Order: sequence, then structure tokens, then C-alpha cells
Amino acid sequence: MRGMAAALGLGILLALGGCASTGTTVARVSAPASVPASADEASARAGDAEAQYRVGMGYCCSLGRAGSHDTRQATAWLCKAARRDHAASQYALGQIYAGQPVKGAGMPGPQAAGQPTDLSEALLWYRLGGVHGLRYADEAADALAATMSHEQLVKAGRLESRYPDVPCEWDDVFPDHKL
Repeated sequence: MRGMAAALGLGILLALGGCASTGTTVARVSAPASVPASADEASARAGDAEAQYRVGMGYCCSLGRAGSHDTRQATAWLCKAARRDHAASQYALGQIYAGQPVKGAGMPGPQAAGQPTDLSEALLWYRLGGVHGLRYADEAADALAATMSHEQLVKAGRLESRYPDVPCEWDDVFPDHKL
């Protein structure tokens, strides 16, 4: 845990120091093609992080649930997996909170749909995805940090110092913007 906190802290310090690279990042999270509502839910409820990820992505980015798209449910399941150090879930949360479309079934991201964003929250989840092995999560974090204000970077640092006791699910991140 201390190693992860140190790596996250270093990433935040680099961003604060202006050393973050610029550029754009395309989402590389692969959504399941079409996840039936119950296919993975039993495993997800039992604590299987990969199943939690698949269920979350099914709600987020797939039309496999009779056309449903439920960001609240997506973040609930993705958060369960992310808190189990599932890197792809952490990256997907970064994409959602940054307002980026998550690659999958062409569903718009929250920003495209007029939803709020929280770049500090997004940076935290990108950094965690990077700590857990996703190189492109580090790239996304660096690109995002290069666009953020000093205040947003400081907030991201505060979130990092409180991890894992940080808001994760949609209603916790945006308490005034219920879906």
C-alpha cells in the first residue's frame, strides 16, 4: 500500500512540477461485446473483480442489456473491481470521470452527454491504473494532468493521500447531480 501511495504521490508531484507530457489519449478499455444482465453478476456479487469489471462495462458501454445504459450501476460495479486493484476498472473510471467516451459500443462519455466531470477524480483513477500495470493509464494521467489547473492537481493529491477512502461511485463523486 505504501509503495502504491508513493508511486501515486510521485505522479502527482511530477504533474504539479509541470513535467507531465502533453497530448491526447484514446480510450483503450475493451468493453464486452454484449453482456447479458445475469451472465457475470453471480460471480461479481461473490467478489470476482474481473466479473465486476465486465458487469460494470456492460452497464457503461454496451447495449447488451436490452439497450440499457446506466452510469450509476456502471460506476458501482467498476468501483468494486477498482478497489480490488483491477487496473482496467481503474482506467475505465478515469475515462468516465474525465468525460471521455469509453471504447466499446460507441456510447457517449458523460461530457458528451452533458454530464459533469471531475478531473481530479479522473486523475486519481488513471494513476491507480498505471500503478497496477496499465502503461496507457499512465499516458492518460500525464496527458490529463497537463491540462489541469493547480487547484485540480492539489485536489487530486488530497484524494491520493486518502486512498482507498475516496469517493468512487457516481453519486459520491457528484452528490448534487443524481442520474
